[in-house]
Amino acid sequence: MTSSAAYSICVGLEDEFLAFNRLVGVVRRRNLAIESLSIGSGQEAGVARVTIVVRADEGAVDRLVRQLRKVIGVRSAAAEPEALVASRELALIRVRTTGRYADVLDTAGRFGATVLEESRNEALLEVTGTGPMVLSLIRALEPFGVIDLARSGVVAVSRPGTTSAGFETRSIPDVDSERYQSVLTLRDD
Repeated sequence: MTSSAAYSICVGLEDEFLAFNRLVGVVRRRNLAIESLSIGSGQEAGVARVTIVVRADEGAVDRLVRQLRKVIGVRSAAAEPEALVASRELALIRVRTTGRYADVLDTAGRFGATVLEESRNEALLEVTGTGPMVLSLIRALEPFGVIDLARSGVVAVSRPGTTSAGFETRSIPDVDSERYQSVLTLRDD
């Protein structure tokens, strides 16, 4: 039996609502354990970058990526194991500081968090790091009183010197719109 591991799936998606809706439908039907989903601007104008972190076996992830490549509006899709990507998450944490401001700053400093804003009894902290590090800071701040919390979801890119999980990018014509779109194909080596 194969064991499940965390994989980062990066998808280049045309910046339109219907394309995102189709992508989510495919992922949802696969019924994989999604740990994080984030969407933002990509390298190319008009193409959003979607990062999905799933916990599954390699075969299930490979089937998902192959199916995503067939979705209208998906320009590229690739999956890599957690060890081959650099990933970060952003968190904004509003915490109570009443009578313990120095302790809150000390705790925040140990995790590399910065103070964005402060008032007499509260501070707004920002931290960027791996998911477990962000979670550790949140747990360390709980005794002070976390008032509000927002986490961005994971964004990831391949580490320098790694290839894209056995996939390479090539361009083919899109016969429906006569535009070129980037798709990933299996390497023959």
